[in-house]
Amino acid sequence: MRYGCVLLLGVAFVLLLFSGCYLPSGGSFPEGGRQWTVMVYMAADNDLTGEAWKDIDSMELAGSSDDVAIVVQVDTPSGAWRYLVTKDATPGAIASLSLGSLGRVDSGSGETLLDFIRFARSNYPAARYALILWNHGSGVKAATKDIAFDFTTQRAIALPELRSALARSGVFFDLLGMDACLMQMVEVAYEVRHNARVLVASQENVPGEGWDYETVFRELTRSPSMDARTLARIIVESYATYYGQRGIPGRYTLSAVDLSRVSGLTSAVDALALAILNDFRTPPWVYVALGDSALYFGDPDFVDLGDFMELLVAYPGINPGVRERAQVVLEELRRCVLYVQSVSVGSGIIETSGLSIYFPYTGYVRKYESLEFASATSWDELVRYLIPWRYRTERRWEYASLRGSDSSVAQRGSKELLEAP
Repeated sequence: MRYGCVLLLGVAFVLLLFSGCYLPSGGSFPEGGRQWTVMVYMAADNDLTGEAWKDIDSMELAGSSDDVAIVVQVDTPSGAWRYLVTKDATPGAIASLSLGSLGRVDSGSGETLLDFIRFARSNYPAARYALILWNHGSGVKAATKDIAFDFTTQRAIALPELRSALARSGVFFDLLGMDACLMQMVEVAYEVRHNARVLVASQENVPGEGWDYETVFRELTRSPSMDARTLARIIVESYATYYGQRGIPGRYTLSAVDLSRVSGLTSAVDALALAILNDFRTPPWVYVALGDSALYFGDPDFVDLGDFMELLVAYPGINPGVRERAQVVLEELRRCVLYVQSVSVGSGIIETSGLSIYFPYTGYVRKYESLEFASATSWDELVRYLIPWRYRTERRWEYASLRGSDSSVAQRGSKELLEAP
């Protein structure tokens, strides 16, 4: 989700026989030599309509080229349209080539997304493909609604639905981007691990205007032979630079994840969860306190995975077996995250690790069990086991920095936990 619409209310079917073995993204090199087709799915039938047109205007400052096709589908309360973005320096007017009006569509449906992907690939074949989901996002827990919220239909695409749409499209994306709030989570990455090489998204809330599209597409059209990692780095760095220079108060973070590494990270998280569940030495409320004191984001149930693991490693009272497994998670996390940038304007921030994980503070949401990550690990069993310990024990802990009411990353001091007298 974007700012102004917090907590509104995806994504992998197995296309590969084993992790790290990719399907070709575009098959044989297409006639005419196009190197990239970037598909931008703009679900703006909501309070982001104005921002959508501004972002298309920004894309036009770079425009498509012989080597790069930028294809947009934008849905608004007035209807939906498709465009091939063409270069135009006139602000405030859409000059791109119209590819037709779609009338009223449900941008909160995986079928609508699937139709757009098939259209773009059929009409603009390329050696590499990128898909950017531009819209509201809510991470992994908002009922059945995770990304692409349509106000008219009151629907949004749930992660399993997104996974199905991507799998059925027949396209393996070199880059999958989510220009939406709170989507850079290990659970989301695991869901899409077989559908793309690199995932770019934010652990935090994202401003309405989103990414710096002018810079991203200008660099891509200048150097169309760049690979997905290079494109991901440009997206991440330009985002941090854009908001850092504008001086708009807030916290901004964006990261790029190597999806071929996500299965290894998930296995490490599973081993950690099992170690904690079988730890009869450390009181459960210690794990609750450590998780509650980890860096969190616009949704207090989403904590920074790296920060949480560092707390587990550093705390002297933790079972040595748990500490060892938390260290393995940290090592796998560092292999998985390619680039991460965090910028704070007008408020403090601790450097983020690049991936969040669900650690419920407001109560467990059973919808979480529908995710492939929950099926593949014991993390859901762990968080359900720990939640009651937040309220059962009479022992009280004084957090060096308590979770506050701020809807964004909280200012953090020392991570030390002090037992109250």
